[in-house]
Amino acid sequence: MNALSVIDDLKRRFPNEPEYIQAVEEVLTSIEDVYNENPEFERYNLIERLCIPDRIFAFRVSWVDDKGKVHNNMGYRVQHNNAIGPYKGGIRFHSSVNLSILKFQHIKTLSGTYDIQHLAFGIRLRTHFQAVRIHIRNGL
Repeated sequence: MNALSVIDDLKRRFPNEPEYIQAVEEVLTSIEDVYNENPEFERYNLIERLCIPDRIFAFRVSWVDDKGKVHNNMGYRVQHNNAIGPYKGGIRFHSSVNLSILKFQHIKTLSGTYDIQHLAFGIRLRTHFQAVRIHIRNGL
């Protein structure tokens, strides 16, 4: 994997999502060496499968404030990769939330920032890729 070429491709595909691109850039540049040690990852297009969400749900949320005025917000649910368990996260519908920020949060989750044990990123990455490898072997 060449991290810069992957990032350039994602910038072309998602030009209006700077937060998402920033997160992908941070994660990919930090995992490039570990990723390249495992040629089977490239065969299964693992980087794209991990960087691009499986599903994105977007919907309108209408609500009434205390004065009886109706407001509309966009709601989102981003589901990334479920290779190591069920999808994480919930529904977001705050007026300041946009799709780029949610994709950013999910990529940061991939980097292991949620890990309570504070494992080194390389160990977390290997664990995640090993789980994905098991799923690939099982045809999932």
